[in-house]
Amino acid sequence: MTMLDMAKKDILPAVTKYSKMLAETASLKASVGEMISCEAEVTQLKNISALSASLFHKIEALDSAVMGAKEHESDSLDTATYYKDSVLPAMQELRAVADALEMLVGGEFWPFPTYGELLFSV
Repeated sequence: MTMLDMAKKDILPAVTKYSKMLAETASLKASVGEMISCEAEVTQLKNISALSASLFHKIEALDSAVMGAKEHESDSLDTATYYKDSVLPAMQELRAVADALEMLVGGEFWPFPTYGELLFSV
């Protein structure tokens, strides 16, 4: 499934790289001394780390839902109903977390064009 591939292979690694940069920056600033605040980096890192963990769990949930669809392959109506009731909600939850991360992760780290870039870069 394309959404799973994008989340696993592109978004999660990008978030990890950005988190690493934030952690390294906070660590360097803290090593200079107490007079240098790293509050912004630490706060952003906490927020992104929580969303990253949520993204990971949403990926697992969607993966599981997609795998569960195999049990409904014998009947097309049953398959469609399963996708509507199980896969689509898991996709929506994953997208919500990815959208939240898009707003926090630095543009040079984000692997896809942002909504703003898509709208205004024609």
